[in-house]
Amino acid sequence: MRLPSFKRINKSDFSADEQAMIETLAASLNIGIESLYTAINNNLTFKDNFAGTQVDLIVTVDSNGIPQGTTTFQLKNTNKVIGCNVKFEQNLTNSDTYPTSAPFITFQQNGNIITILHITGLSPNDEHLLRIQAEN
Repeated sequence: MRLPSFKRINKSDFSADEQAMIETLAASLNIGIESLYTAINNNLTFKDNFAGTQVDLIVTVDSNGIPQGTTTFQLKNTNKVIGCNVKFEQNLTNSDTYPTSAPFITFQQNGNIITILHITGLSPNDEHLLRIQAEN
């Protein structure tokens, strides 16, 4: 359901003795309420509006799903991450090869650094582009 349209607060809708106060209040309220309406009506994004970090990483895993080389990324903050979700995967080595299951990430957090320990579902020895969302 979309919100009904927003009617701005106008000083002319009030009596002359209230207009100075309304004009002062309306400047802040109209901007805040309009921003809220815009956000709620399909303009919220994970990247800009939610606690967490979204990154694109290129990874290669061995036959056990362990990344070849250290695979880390930096968080926007040091809050505890409750999970890392793969939102997109592309095999950069062989475009005809797809994940065998939804990629699932096991990770370790140290401050604002996430180290990926294991990724399921990826074909071994191929480069994969992953879009990862780390949620706080």
